[in-house]
Amino acid sequence: ADQIIVLEDGKITEHGTHEELMLMRGWYYHQFMIQQMEGGLE
Repeated sequence: ADQIIVLEDGKITEHGTHEELMLMRGWYYHQFMIQQMEGGLE
């Protein structure tokens, strides 16, 4: 994806590329890490 947008309560709280969002260590980062610990994408 070129840009990923994270919405909370209908408002944009984070946006950027996967790499940018991972560097922010916000909601997207934490959800990605949880998914990785649970076995990743199948």
